Amino acid sequence: MTRIPPPLRRLAVLLLLLPALPAMAQTRPIALACRQQCNAPARELAANPPAVQACLIRCQAGSDFTRGVNAAPRRALGTPVASAPSHGTWAVVYAATPPNGATGTSHGLHDRNQAHMEAERACAARAGAHCRPLAEAGPGECVAVAQAGRVTGLVRTSDPRTFQVTLVEYGKGSDAAQAERAAIAACSGRGECELVVTVCASR
Repeated sequence: MTRIPPPLRRLAVLLLLLPALPAMAQTRPIALACRQQCNAPARELAANPPAVQACLIRCQAGSDFTRGVNAAPRRALGTPVASAPSHGTWAVVYAATPPNGATGTSHGLHDRNQAHMEAERACAARAGAHCRPLAEAGPGECVAVAQAGRVTGLVRTSDPRTFQVTLVEYGKGSDAAQAERAAIAACSGRGECELVVTVCASR
């Protein structure tokens, strides 16, 4: 009997599984926050109406991305960040883990390490918890941050209890308007989006 090399055997198994992959994806459990945001009646993706499925897929993609960012190794507050020489300034944004919507920024600093430490301290002071780097802008760039979420009170106010953050996105550009458009575009379709901060670095 002719023996099939292991690589070919693995390929054959993969080809047999391909038709089942969409079904496997359809039965994946969806995060509770996404089910609430999309008003999904069922836990499984495939058991919901098509319009709700589309909403869940967008929300889950954003949730997976945010979880990946938040899974990055924690850096102790004040730990130096590798810094490259620069003749301009830096703009840096740190963010807390959703549903905490706190952010911290720094700008106008020539030292990249100092810019990161200042943004991290500002975020931690507002969040009362650990914050992670979200974005940075080098000389001549701007960065804007948009948050998506849902109103938990009658209306959204300055009280954080009236709004639950489910996603934090950012955009970069050569000026503030371009960065803000990029941030809203990244956030769009994943809840009620709102710009929360824009900072720029000078050349």
